[in-house]
Amino acid sequence: MNISMMNQKDRSQYILNLVKEIDYGTVRTYGDIANEVYGDPASARGVASAIKKKAQIDCKNFPWWRVVDRKLKPTQAKPGARELLEDEGVNFTQNGEVAD
Repeated sequence: MNISMMNQKDRSQYILNLVKEIDYGTVRTYGDIANEVYGDPASARGVASAIKKKAQIDCKNFPWWRVVDRKLKPTQAKPGARELLEDEGVNFTQNGEVAD
């Protein structure tokens, strides 16, 4: 299906499915997902909005913490992201960025 032809609800669901597919112990950036969905990493706010709405409803089963900002830092909007990533074996630099 052509993503550009999707309505907002379907596009949001597509974003959520991409997040669900992120493997345990790995991360993707908002910009990376935005580039896949919208063809533009600058559209990361649309991705963040879809994730935020879903995380408010289902914060325990939806892996919102696996999406990080462009500096590879966990979200500050919802507490606990770094701890959840560390529980999955993700390492961090002294600056709080996800280590390669």
